[in-house]
Amino acid sequence: MSKDHHETILQESLQKLEEQQQKERLEKDVDKEGGLAWREGVEEEEEEEECKTPTSSDHKIPTIQSCPPTPKKKVRVSMVHKRKLSELHFFETTRREEVESFFRSNSHPLTVDASPGVKRRRCRSA
Repeated sequence: MSKDHHETILQESLQKLEEQQQKERLEKDVDKEGGLAWREGVEEEEEEEECKTPTSSDHKIPTIQSCPPTPKKKVRVSMVHKRKLSELHFFETTRREEVESFFRSNSHPLTVDASPGVKRRRCRSA
């Protein structure tokens, strides 16, 4: 075989290789755009492809170096100084005479008058 014949065979195989590489580039571009790509052996690839969990380090959850601090409890302004009247304090703030008159009026039974038209009223506290 001649040297020219070898060169033509090499050039043809080089052209075929370049065409194949160009087809692969086009497939990648079409796949990126979301279209369907023409491939050789598509049926074989579809059978082999299955859903798999990614195992690369990019997809792993990073480990926590240290635990975060505990949350601080919010300081609530409470009614610590709520005014509670003691029994003695109640009687001091209310007029003593008023309280005593109230109990005296309730401790005496109602007297029935001889006249039927006059009725005695009772005090009712609100």
